[in-house]
Amino acid sequence: MSSTIDEPGFTPLAHNQRFRTVLTLVEWLKSTFLFRMGFWLALATVIGIVAWRARTTPAGAFAVGTATSAVVYVLTFVPVGVAGDFRYGYWCVIACLAGVVPALLGRRPVTPV
Repeated sequence: MSSTIDEPGFTPLAHNQRFRTVLTLVEWLKSTFLFRMGFWLALATVIGIVAWRARTTPAGAFAVGTATSAVVYVLTFVPVGVAGDFRYGYWCVIACLAGVVPALLGRRPVTPV
């Protein structure tokens, strides 16, 4: 846990047990693959590939668009990255979470009504 959280006057939430529980959870998750940018970059790539065949449908186009923008955004940090913090990849996480369902829906055959 962060050493500054126990300093008096740091934050009013420091005494909230729920907040401390969330901080403990975050500290534990930092060592998992969920806080590794490579995982989210690979997932965005897979989502884009899976949705590519359905790119003419609205769901497929959304999935391809979000996945592609996430991959391009993260890869721009390779040559000009200012830091390697996970916070610079938040868009990739959001794009993956938002694009995975439309990618799968776009692959379903459309039945005429």
